[in-house]
Amino acid sequence: MVMRAWVRSKVEAQADACDLVLEQGPVRFATRLSGVIVLVAVVSTVLAHVVLDQLGLLPYRLGPALAVGVGVSTLVSGSVGFITLLSVARAIQALATNRDKFRRLSATDDLSGLLNRRAFFAAMHQAPEASLILFDIDNFKTINDRHGHAAGDAAIRSIGRLLGSAPDAIAGRLGGEEFGVLLPGQDLANAWRTAERLRVGVARLSVKTPGAVVTLTVSGGVAAAEAGQGVDELYRRCDGFLYAAKAHGRNRVLAALPDEPLRACA
Repeated sequence: MVMRAWVRSKVEAQADACDLVLEQGPVRFATRLSGVIVLVAVVSTVLAHVVLDQLGLLPYRLGPALAVGVGVSTLVSGSVGFITLLSVARAIQALATNRDKFRRLSATDDLSGLLNRRAFFAAMHQAPEASLILFDIDNFKTINDRHGHAAGDAAIRSIGRLLGSAPDAIAGRLGGEEFGVLLPGQDLANAWRTAERLRVGVARLSVKTPGAVVTLTVSGGVAAAEAGQGVDELYRRCDGFLYAAKAHGRNRVLAALPDEPLRACA
């Protein structure tokens, strides 16, 4: 327990130092801390000279000795401390930048540019009162088979850009041709209208291939979180509406609305 507490305190201290560097910048960070080092060095020099003088061990007069000692300690501790701290601060800044870049990359789907499945579900857990939209590209396998995987990749990128531009939404690619859009704070009716706008937007997209222009459509399901319902149950209900939309002819959105158990729009 003691070792665990010690390790945790060191990790927290490093995190605090990293945040301080990012907040102040390397130069200001090094300047402020080197000032503290100079202060400690000067106080130590003065105390040492006074003690040596009291013991009769100081070979020079106290006044001139203090002037020289304070000057030298200020110059040496200040310059060495600033250079050292500046190097450390820049290293911390580079480490923090790489850390943030790694976090972004680890949470991003390379092809679509949206959140990947793991990051999207993490966002769902952080927004328990959100509405969820699930989209699936219609006839995606046919696109790949007839026009090649390059066309399929282009379709995913195009739809990813569209979904990623939706305001007040968190979009992710959940795997293959399936996408998710999380709408924190939106009720089911507003989420359904957002899903319908996105469906229409996808229908206006097309992918150019050497032999043809491929039009795109998606099917979608919409569900809103209910009291006491977990993320898995929300996803399961929304996924059910998605597959019902595909079974009812594709290129449509299905949702459960308060006054209408099942609503379709194509």
